[in-house]
Amino acid sequence: PIAVYAPSIENDILNYSTLLNDVKVSYGKWTPGNHDGKYRGNITAREALERSTNTIPAAILNNSLGVNTSYNFLTKNFDWIFFACCIIWNPRKHIRKTY
Repeated sequence: PIAVYAPSIENDILNYSTLLNDVKVSYGKWTPGNHDGKYRGNITAREALERSTNTIPAAILNNSLGVNTSYNFLTKNFDWIFFACCIIWNPRKHIRKTY
């Protein structure tokens, strides 16, 4: 989420009260889903961040922000060695966990 929400706020794409549509979306073969399997329709950016939705950041990244803007924000503001050390791949559940 930080790779999408933070640069979206910085680039005036959204703010805490922006309405976003939490619906099932697909990008080619990839269909991001929310951890609880529920979709809530229109919710504020604040609620989307609080609920850690996955569909909204994917839509923002695909439709408004762009991968390059997200990547540039992360490489400018964060130490990639830290992130690389914190991501653990769980092949049985196909999820990444950060600690």
